[in-house]
Amino acid sequence: MEHIGSEEIVPGHRDKIGLTRQVELVKDDIVLKTHQVTEEVTRKAQQVSIDAQAELRRDPVKWAGIAAAAGLALGLFGRYLRYRAKVKKQPLIVIEETN
Repeated sequence: MEHIGSEEIVPGHRDKIGLTRQVELVKDDIVLKTHQVTEEVTRKAQQVSIDAQAELRRDPVKWAGIAAAAGLALGLFGRYLRYRAKVKKQPLIVIEETN
């Protein structure tokens, strides 16, 4: 083993240090890109929210009509499903096999 300064160099040890440093650099790069993407998505989500609020304020009657129509459609669909559940036909003859 050689001694250079206060460091002890073991054959192959320098490769491990280089690999460790590369792994740390890749991790740092991934963390940085993740933060950048997160910030960009957050900014876009805020912009969409602002645009939606502006649209609601611009034409509230239209959105009230859409909400009322959606509520009516859901109510009618629920009544139809309830009716279908009550009127469901039962078989007239039930055949059971026995051994």
